[in-house]
Amino acid sequence: MIRTGISRHEAENLLMSKEVGSFIIRASQNSPGDFSISVRCVACSPMNTWETKTL
Repeated sequence: MIRTGISRHEAENLLMSKEVGSFIIRASQNSPGDFSISVRCVACSPMNTWETKTL
């Protein structure tokens, strides 16, 4: 799922009710032009967020 205009906290809250493996890609609030991905997983505590640069 790709979402615009949401914070990391909002993305994590949205994913808490989703199944393992669900993810959200969103525009980074700290680095304009970059994107972040939040992933729901079993082994995570309770959520991990990774940031990646745009191509």
